[in-house]
Amino acid sequence: MARFLDFWNGRGSWAALAADRQRALAEKSAQVGRDFEAIFAERIHLSAFRKLVTPTLIVTGTKSPAGSRLVAEGLARAAARASTISIPGAGHMLPMTHGPELTRILRARLDVETQPNLRAA
Repeated sequence: MARFLDFWNGRGSWAALAADRQRALAEKSAQVGRDFEAIFAERIHLSAFRKLVTPTLIVTGTKSPAGSRLVAEGLARAAARASTISIPGAGHMLPMTHGPELTRILRARLDVETQPNLRAA
């Protein structure tokens, strides 16, 4: 779990956790392994995302692992109505570490997307 957490959240992330948090995460290691087995067994092709016509916002962090950023870029190219934004200094856990920035981005996005559909009753 130490390597897993440090990969996704940066070197030293595991060591920075309290012992009780480390134990709690270690107890989930078998499930994390099963989740990754399922992800790597998935055979959906990127071309399938071309059928996605819903406006889609893909949010990454500038410190997200390279693999995550590559997946995000591929999805953005494949999905017809996708757009991307990257939060400076954020990593994989950006909803937790950069919550206010993410909230501002999502609120602005929702306002833009819903305004044309509003009608007086």
